[in-house]
Amino acid sequence: MYSITGQDPSDGSSLNPTDTLILFSIVTEGFLDSSNLYVDINSESAISKGNFADRYDGLQSEIIIDENLTTITIQRKTSFELGKNIPVYVRIIDNENGTFNGSYSFNTIPKEPILLFSNMTEGRVVTSAEVVFFEFIDLIDGVDPNSIIFKLNGKEIIKNGVIDSEFLNAGSKISPITNGYSITVDHPEFFRNGLYQAFYQVSDTLNNNLIGKVNYSIDLKKVIYPDYFPESNFVGFYKGLDTVQNYGDGTTLIVTWRKLISRIKKSEVFALIYHNKDRLKVFDGLPSYIATKSAANAILTGFETGDSIYFGVRSLEAFKGVLNLTGMNKINDEVFIFPSKIEISSTVLPSDLIINVNDTSGYPDAGLLLLGSSEVVKYESVDRNNNRFLIPANGRGLNNTSRGVHVSGDNVELFYKCQDSNYNVSVTTVTHVDGYQTDRKINNVGLVVTDFTDNDKKFFQGFDFCGYHQARPDLTLTGQDDCGTYLGGEFNKTRGFNIYDRMLNREEVLLDQVGEPSILLKRIWNGTTCECVDMRSVHPKIRSCDKCFGTGYVGGYQQYQNLRRNDKRVMMRFKESPEDLNLGSHQHLNQTFEPSCWTLPQPAIRDRDIIIRFDYTNDLEFFYEVLDASREKLVYKHFGRQNLRLKRMDKTDIIYTFKYQ
Repeated sequence: MYSITGQDPSDGSSLNPTDTLILFSIVTEGFLDSSNLYVDINSESAISKGNFADRYDGLQSEIIIDENLTTITIQRKTSFELGKNIPVYVRIIDNENGTFNGSYSFNTIPKEPILLFSNMTEGRVVTSAEVVFFEFIDLIDGVDPNSIIFKLNGKEIIKNGVIDSEFLNAGSKISPITNGYSITVDHPEFFRNGLYQAFYQVSDTLNNNLIGKVNYSIDLKKVIYPDYFPESNFVGFYKGLDTVQNYGDGTTLIVTWRKLISRIKKSEVFALIYHNKDRLKVFDGLPSYIATKSAANAILTGFETGDSIYFGVRSLEAFKGVLNLTGMNKINDEVFIFPSKIEISSTVLPSDLIINVNDTSGYPDAGLLLLGSSEVVKYESVDRNNNRFLIPANGRGLNNTSRGVHVSGDNVELFYKCQDSNYNVSVTTVTHVDGYQTDRKINNVGLVVTDFTDNDKKFFQGFDFCGYHQARPDLTLTGQDDCGTYLGGEFNKTRGFNIYDRMLNREEVLLDQVGEPSILLKRIWNGTTCECVDMRSVHPKIRSCDKCFGTGYVGGYQQYQNLRRNDKRVMMRFKESPEDLNLGSHQHLNQTFEPSCWTLPQPAIRDRDIIIRFDYTNDLEFFYEVLDASREKLVYKHFGRQNLRLKRMDKTDIIYTFKYQ
């Protein structure tokens, strides 16, 4: 029995170079007799009875025969033609085991441009507001931008690389990309429901033409064409909210959202920020804040420590000049507090152009109001001294509502209903975190893990190896010279006895004799949240992200530089530990090695830091994760040794790709 595997180029592949190598393997039973092998390529004999034809006997052509597998590489001395389908036929004439016939084919790069990508594919039904996007490339001669022609339902939008002014003003454009150009077509108003045919024609620099068409349809389930609120959207696949981050001071959160885009040039767009402690009620009430298009995030404060807050962001669009946010209470120049509901203070008749209310504070200088949940009105100024809104002659009964009678006590609120309908919600908990200094009062003690960085600030002088004390401690430690003991004496050109310094400098000398120079990677516990963090579960992709290495924060780890040593490493004394291989009834071999070690009290090492160990030739041995750390208390509440329990990390772990020095 025979079969073909490992084809390169693969079966049915396209855009292959004309000088491509042809590789494939034949699965056999035992060894293949090459004299039985015949290969035809592009209707030409390439191999006959195991011998290469002259035209296919390139420098890299070879047949490698192993037991059960024969690998064949074929290099054509001359290139294939552009834009051709290249068939490959394989025959094995084996009288003993039977004849085998196999075939596959691939395609070379076409000579004309190709349509690399389009968001409008044949037969697609578009159910949300999108622009039309096409990408054209030519890998041989390049695309001539002056040749681009694009039509929608017969209307010529792009002719000879020039965009119709109506669509150009709406944001349509031609942009260079690698080996070609992309075109973006945006309607001056919006694409309406119906059938569409997109026609395109593109040439390369040698006038080889690509001509085609795509039929699709638009069927928006919800279309709003309001008087003063066009339909807005967000850039990208995900709509609305991007991230919510805990600032770390116990009261502040940072909310970011996707970039806002407007659907027509005569409008401006805003972000509505909602929040609630109940996930199902985020969008039930009024927005909490409104932000301008230029704002990318909002730093919001005043929350209670320990509360879990759910957030959502929706887009709101209005014609320019309708909303003037001046006069609103603001967080900063780009983010404003959304005003609460107020009440009408005197009856409003259908002909009235003045709305008297109980309070106008916090409302913008111009905008739209919803009166009594039944009528939308536009106001262009506010008389704050008399608490009233001034309405222009054409400002009543907007957005398909009718002028009505409104009595004292009826609700009034800023009109915001015409917004997108995304339900992207994220949650975070307001906490104090390690590394945030403003609200840290006592020795930088954090909430997540104990922070021993104060201990890093201590300093002790190293052994001076001079004066009238034993300069060769290794002789004493090995029993070759017993110099006796003494108290006090000269030490680093000073007199006196600092027991903590003496203990640590002797500990350091001892560690220099018996320890191992290791690299310490300190885990990052705060900073920029990595993009891999799932905002629903607020957890990173453990051990799979090369940006945060499973920590959830960009960078993952920081390498500690020990300035007391020239090699900047940290000395560790590893204890003897059993090394074992476990084999369970439902698992493979599992390596179990959890060594212990000790080191000086600084730098402070914490749970989940990483230790990199090397062998005696300075080759990398393994990475180890700190499972836990204990610290000995010495005199006057000072710390002595740090005792660490480690876990050897598998060589397939993503941490082994960390770029240490």
